[in-house]
Amino acid sequence: MAQQIRVRPAILGDAASIAAIYNQGIVDRVATFETALRSDRDVRKWLESGDEVLVAAVGGGVAGFARLSAYRDRDCYRGVREVSVYIARTHRRRGVGLSLLGGMIELAAQRGYWKLVSRVFVENVASRALVRRLGFREVGVYRRHGQLDGAWRDVVIVECLIGANARPAESSRSRIVSDRISALARYYQLRNRDRTCRHGLTVSECYALEAIAAGGGVGILDLGAVLGLNKSSASRVADALVAAGLVKESSGEDRRRRTVIATRRGAELVRKIHDEIRVEHERVLSQFDDVSLSRFAEMLDALAGAPSRAEASRD
Repeated sequence: MAQQIRVRPAILGDAASIAAIYNQGIVDRVATFETALRSDRDVRKWLESGDEVLVAAVGGGVAGFARLSAYRDRDCYRGVREVSVYIARTHRRRGVGLSLLGGMIELAAQRGYWKLVSRVFVENVASRALVRRLGFREVGVYRRHGQLDGAWRDVVIVECLIGANARPAESSRSRIVSDRISALARYYQLRNRDRTCRHGLTVSECYALEAIAAGGGVGILDLGAVLGLNKSSASRVADALVAAGLVKESSGEDRRRRTVIATRRGAELVRKIHDEIRVEHERVLSQFDDVSLSRFAEMLDALAGAPSRAEASRD
C-alpha cells in the first residue's frame, strides 16, 4: 500500500535529510551543475536566510524537498522565483515530486509571486514531464549552458505563470472544456467516495458541501439523492461536515428530515476549491488553441455519454 505524502514547510531539524537528498542529485549528475557536496550547515543557511523550502514527509522521514530562491535582485523581478525539486532515490516515481511541486505552486500564489522558472537538463525526461504536468511551459533551450565533468550540457528553460497572472489567457472555449472536465470528473470520483479529495475532505464531503452551499440549505434526503447515497450514508456525510464547522443543521426530532446550511467558513471553502480547480485547468488549457479546445470538448461530450449508455445497458 502506498504511503501517504505530507508536504510541509522545512524546519532546521530537516537540514541533514535535505542535504543528503541534494547530494544524491549532485552525485547522479542529472539535476544540477553543482559538483561540491552540501552539508546540513549549508542547508540551515538557506532556511535562516528566508529561502522558502518545503519537504515531503513519508513514513516518518523526508522523501524530497522543493526550494524557492530569488531570480534576480532587481525590483521588477520581485514576483519571480526559481524553483528546484529533489527527490530521494528510494522515493522517485512515486508521486513525491508531483506533491512537492504542486505545493510549491500553491505557496508561490499565497506569497503573491507571479511566475516560477527553472532550468532542466535536456536529458532529464522525468523532470520535464513533471513540470509539464503541472502547467510549466518550455520556453526554449540554452545551448552549451555550462560544463559538467568537462562536458557541455544544454538546459531547457521552463516557466509557470501563477495565480491571477495565469488567468487572462483563459478563453471562452477553455472555460467550456473546464466545466465539462469537472462534470465528468464528478461522475467518476463519486465511484470512490471515501478517497481524500481536497483540504482533508473526502470526495463525498466535497460534493456534499458544494451542493449545500449552492442550494442555500439542503435536506438530508435530497443530499442523498444528489450524491447517490442512502439516507444513513448521507446523514454520516452531513455529520462530518457539521463536526468540521463547515455546515450547520436546523433543529428537528427526525434527523433524516433535517436541513443543513453552509456556514460562512464552508461557503468560503467551496469558493476556494472552485478557484483552485479553475486555476489548475487554466494552467493546462491555456497551452492549446481554440481549434484543439473544440476537439477536446467534443471528446469530452463523447466520454460524458459513455456512463449514461453503460447505465442504460444494465437496465
